[in-house]
Order: sequence, then C-alpha cells, then structure tokens
Amino acid sequence: MQRQGGLWGARKEVIDKAAAAADEFMEAVREHELTRAPVHLEARFDEYRLELEFSYRGRAMAFPESRPDPGELLQDPQAMDRMAGYLVRRYADKISAVENGEACRVKLSFEH
Repeated sequence: MQRQGGLWGARKEVIDKAAAAADEFMEAVREHELTRAPVHLEARFDEYRLELEFSYRGRAMAFPESRPDPGELLQDPQAMDRMAGYLVRRYADKISAVENGEACRVKLSFEH
C-alpha cells in the first residue's frame, strides 16, 4: 500500500488508514473463516478518494456502527466478527457491502 500510494502521490495518513483497514479486513476474513477461497482486492485512486474493493465467495462481514460491549465479547461467539467489522468501519470514511448468494463485494472509501 505504501509503495503504490507513493506512486499515486496519495497522502501518507490516507494510505496508512487504508492499509490498517485492509489488514483488519483480511485478518477477520481469515480468522473468522468467512471464505476459504482467494480474496481479490482492487484499489483505485483519484485526487478525491482512495477506494479498496474486496471480492470473495463466502459469508458476508457485518460492519456495525457500534462496538460490541465487553459482555457480548465474552458470551457471544459472533461478537468478535462484529468487532472486526466495527474496526474496519472506524478506519473507512464510507463502506458499501453487497452479498449476492455466496458472492460478496465490499468497498471501502477513504477521502483524500
């Protein structure tokens, strides 16, 4: 991300947020077994925004507005999935997620 961001001339703080969101997303997909197939990532940049678009076959990830409370994290096995989605949401300025059967597509946008 840093190398490509430098080639694009993107601001470092935007690239850092996008890299952190991508790391969190990919770790959650793997850790919570949302897919066993490859995850494809496409990145686009213009002078206004950086967009990361992930596509994969599997279960969709939720991106809640609020984080699970400590009790949920201890008692609900799905709470860690929601925590990961919450963290990704905190990094991105905008998220769109579409699920069509097993095909999932997640777009993260970062204002530049």
